[in-house]
Amino acid sequence: MIGDENIKLIIKNTDKPEYLESLISKLKDKGYELKFDNKDYTDGILKNLSGTIKYKGSSSTFSFTDFDQATIIVYSDGDKVNFKINTGKKKVAL
Repeated sequence: MIGDENIKLIIKNTDKPEYLESLISKLKDKGYELKFDNKDYTDGILKNLSGTIKYKGSSSTFSFTDFDQATIIVYSDGDKVNFKINTGKKKVAL
């Protein structure tokens, strides 16, 4: 990745709704807009999550399904703001 990392969010499928709401507030204080459109829990596990993150006129949408951990990175490359979004799913050996 080229540029300077502004923020890095790590969201786990075990995170509670209260934690997700706290992310929204923390990022708002730093000038970001984070919005979750869909939060689908099954038996206390976050199965689906989608939304949008915005910063300085740039934005990115995301959608995670059946994930263990999701990472959202916002970084600057000169005057340009970029987003890098990854998900991970643990592999289980049988």
